[in-house]
Amino acid sequence: LTPYSFLPNTAWDGGERVNLKEANVNALTNRLEIPRKYAQWMFDNKDRFKHVGDLVTRNSPLTPERAQNGRSVPIDIETFQRIVDNITFEEEETIWGLVNINTASKEVLTVLAGGDDQLADDVIAYRSQNTLPLTNIADIINPDPIGVEGFKKLAQSIAVRFNIYLAKSVAKSKRTGAQFAIEALLERTVDGAKIHYWDEGGQK
Repeated sequence: LTPYSFLPNTAWDGGERVNLKEANVNALTNRLEIPRKYAQWMFDNKDRFKHVGDLVTRNSPLTPERAQNGRSVPIDIETFQRIVDNITFEEEETIWGLVNINTASKEVLTVLAGGDDQLADDVIAYRSQNTLPLTNIADIINPDPIGVEGFKKLAQSIAVRFNIYLAKSVAKSKRTGAQFAIEALLERTVDGAKIHYWDEGGQK
């Protein structure tokens, strides 16, 4: 869908994510700042989770149920939305192939949704209602008719932030009409820009 899609496997603020495949109950509780009953449930079920979308279902409570007790309790939507950017299932430092849900076209969203063009339309409609870009992939859970099921179709393929840009510059001679093109793949970093790819196309 896009050959220039890769992201550091870090949280929005640059902090280290918690790998759900490796973290124990104490690590989940402390680093995600969640009740131990949620951490225990995530730990007990980690082998059946393939991606973050698997942590929620249509039966997940919307908010924490204060009266609910137990050693192991499924996570609620509100808590999930708060922690989703801080968890990962990937060991690699870089994640490839994700699509920016803030800018993806209907055609791209339809492919990600397994051919569900109505879901693609719903995402675009929700996007258009917001003056600011989405900052959390789980934001799309809230509005109907997207909901949890729509989110689960897209969860493993989307992101909300990218620091990779493809820059192109073309100069044309007024006298000869010849063109000279430069193309660069740049990564925005704290220290400036890192060049991953540079091509001077020469005269055309």
